[in-house]
Amino acid sequence: MRQWCNDADLPECSSHGLRKASATILAEAGATEHQLMAIFGWSDSKMAQHYTKAAQSKRIIDAGFERRKTYVARKMSHFHRAGIPVKQIEEKTMEKQRPKTEMVGPEGTSPFAQCQGN
Repeated sequence: MRQWCNDADLPECSSHGLRKASATILAEAGATEHQLMAIFGWSDSKMAQHYTKAAQSKRIIDAGFERRKTYVARKMSHFHRAGIPVKQIEEKTMEKQRPKTEMVGPEGTSPFAQCQGN
């Protein structure tokens, strides 16, 4: 296996790495624990669960970000139809996220003064 990887100009590859990448790809494509066990010859489901749980987490995260993207697009579409410039919306959003008061350390100094070299 080592020689094949070297011949393919892939010196960083290993049989373990290729197995791991294959298991990851199959799990992300929806392979079940039992399918992974059969393909890789695992006698118990512990390794298969590792890959299927990671793939499920990735799907959940991806779905969450997709929902956020859809929500933002719908909101922006609403503002666009109302004739409100996107720049104005972004400025108002940033204004809401800014702290209302400045943090003050001992003797009225900024707690970040040392970090800034002052």
